[in-house]
Amino acid sequence: MAFDSTVISLFYIKKILQEDLDNVHILKGGNQNNNEAILRKFELGSNEKKLIGLCSDSVSEGVNMQQASALFHLDLPSVLRIAEQRVGRIERLDSPHKEVNIYWPDDSEQFALRSDFKLINTLNIANELIGVNLDLPTDLTRIQTKDYINNFEQKTEVEFTWEGISDAYGSVKDLIYGKIPIITEKQYDYLKGINADVKCKLSIGISYNPWIFFSIKGSKFRPSKWFFVDHKEKVHTEIPKICELLKTSLLNVNHWEDTWNSKVQLEFEKYIKTVKYYNYNLLSPKRRRTLETTKKILNRQLKKEKKRLQHQKDLKLITLLKDLLNTLDSNEISEGIDYYRYSDVWYKMLKPMLFEKKKQNKSFTKVVSLQSLVKDTSIEFCASALQNVLDSIPYERDLWTQVSACIVALPER
Repeated sequence: MAFDSTVISLFYIKKILQEDLDNVHILKGGNQNNNEAILRKFELGSNEKKLIGLCSDSVSEGVNMQQASALFHLDLPSVLRIAEQRVGRIERLDSPHKEVNIYWPDDSEQFALRSDFKLINTLNIANELIGVNLDLPTDLTRIQTKDYINNFEQKTEVEFTWEGISDAYGSVKDLIYGKIPIITEKQYDYLKGINADVKCKLSIGISYNPWIFFSIKGSKFRPSKWFFVDHKEKVHTEIPKICELLKTSLLNVNHWEDTWNSKVQLEFEKYIKTVKYYNYNLLSPKRRRTLETTKKILNRQLKKEKKRLQHQKDLKLITLLKDLLNTLDSNEISEGIDYYRYSDVWYKMLKPMLFEKKKQNKSFTKVVSLQSLVKDTSIEFCASALQNVLDSIPYERDLWTQVSACIVALPER
């Protein structure tokens, strides 16, 4: 895989490569239908060989290409997030490769872009404030690619973690390879070799403080996810925190049960209900913002419709508005709705309005966002559009059927 922020560069490089190679593809985003056939060539399990993908940054998020073993940065991104997303396309936990190679542009100091320095400054600030997932060399005060690539390779050989820069999955690996593992490498290798179809692995323990850990299977529409609910019924979703809680909580398990019983059922249902309630609030900020914006627009429209004279009221429209507002009530989460995909449904409705707002924006200082739609009192949905949304609400299977692994600790009583 190779990434460049400038599409014209991709076409030029493809022209050069095609003089010697046939299997070169460009993925530049936009038309997803055109990309899907090409993406399948790079996805896990693909049998394609000697394949090159030239990508723009519009395909650097939400796409897995882990069958590829190498990634080239044709330019150095000015935004740290983009650099992380590019690397994340092939650096996956389920990668079929023992190791992957990441290549960085070797510009001389005279030709290094200003964006190179911007990335370094951003990295340093982010590292100090929140920590970062991107592995870059430590000596970044000057753009000398050969120096820091050599440093990068030396540190990787001895599995060194640079001070302040953490591996995104380091805490997960520590559960097996760390100083205090929860299972041995021998056990892990044995489990990896099992070919049986295990729908869910369940362990039941008895502990002074009850808690539950479970992992949710990934799907075409969403990544897999981990949850840990502690004895105070607080939901944790950050992987490093969950790994820390697992290590300490497992030490406090007094003994393990062999069978499922009514007591386990009651505890499990309680925790599942807690996670369902919090799931809405655990969406990404953009998805929550989309749903909250929609809710405000629908509420405003409902109030206006109710104030109309009796003979002017559209009862069907009022019913549709009420029904859809019920699906967006974060205090009463609707059973079975997949809010991850539901946010996409509403974003498709709002996107044309947002585009129109941006087109009308003549001020370079004014930022147009979803909040701008809330402030625009002229924005309303027609009954047919609302009916289409109601008919296309995405539902998901019961949460328990999506669980791939679960450890539940019951209280001592």
